[in-house]
Amino acid sequence: MLYINFKPEILDKADPEIKLLIPFESRSIGTFNRYGTEDFRDDDYRIFINRITARGTDRRLQTITNLLPLLYDIYKAFEFIKKSEADYSLDYRIVSYINRHISDDISVRRLCEKFFISESQLRRIFKRATASTVGDYITVKRLVKARSLILSGTSPTRAYLQCGFKDYSVFYRAYKKKYGTSPSKISIG
Repeated sequence: MLYINFKPEILDKADPEIKLLIPFESRSIGTFNRYGTEDFRDDDYRIFINRITARGTDRRLQTITNLLPLLYDIYKAFEFIKKSEADYSLDYRIVSYINRHISDDISVRRLCEKFFISESQLRRIFKRATASTVGDYITVKRLVKARSLILSGTSPTRAYLQCGFKDYSVFYRAYKKKYGTSPSKISIG
């Protein structure tokens, strides 16, 4: 569990509308005071938390520079959860499931079986929630994860497998199309 105390004044210039404090100040007592992995659309919040809690010489700077994006992720999670259950809960559960299982073998058929809906329902719900197709969304999420792994030293030939791609040539073409370069050109390792 992570507790962060800060003076709200540090947000004055960055957030004059005070949106980032809404999850903390506009909630009923005992609600929305704890967030789990399923509440976030992706794992970026973990990066910010790790940076905030990492040992370093500039702890204050580390905390402040990562606090804003973390608060924004919490704000987005709060807004996401607050939407009406009838209108949004299935959308949220599907997107969250995909984000949590992005490295697994995910297909439209499997998602339909998991959520007990037809392919046309899934496609319509997903398009409304993300403005993307299921396949495009999964591909982009996998590419972003692969790029992050490669930038942190993982070889492209290992990264593509860790991100759910089954075929290196499919990964390579998608990566090159999205980023304009081959995965090995940015490899650090």
